[in-house]
Amino acid sequence: MLKRAVGEQSTWPYVAFQVLLVVLITFLWLSDILPATIEGTTSQSIVEAGLPVNVIYFLDLGVIVLAFALSSYWLYKRRPWGYAFTVVLLVKIAALGGAVLAMAYFMINDGKRFPSLR
Repeated sequence: MLKRAVGEQSTWPYVAFQVLLVVLITFLWLSDILPATIEGTTSQSIVEAGLPVNVIYFLDLGVIVLAFALSSYWLYKRRPWGYAFTVVLLVKIAALGGAVLAMAYFMINDGKRFPSLR
C-alpha cells in the first residue's frame, strides 16, 4: 500500500541518506575501536563507562547500521519492506538525534564536560 502511494517517485535521496548514515556511524565507532584493538588496549570510551564492553557499539554497529543497510538495499530494489523500514528508521533517527542534542544542551548548560571520542 505504501509502495503504491509513493508510485514512481524517486527513492534515491532516501537510499543515499541511509547509506550515508551507515558509512558515518561505522567510521565514527571504528575510529575509536580499531586504534585500541591494534594497540592491544581498551578503548577510552569503554574505560570511562566502567563496563566490559560499550553497549552503544553493539546497538549502533550491530542493530542500527545493519537495519539502515538492509532498509536502503530493499528500498533501492523497490521492495515493500524497504518502504516500511525506511519510514520507521527515519522516525527513529530523528527521535534519537533530538534526544542526543537535548542531552548535549543540558550537559553543557549544567557545566558538565561533554564526552568526546578521544
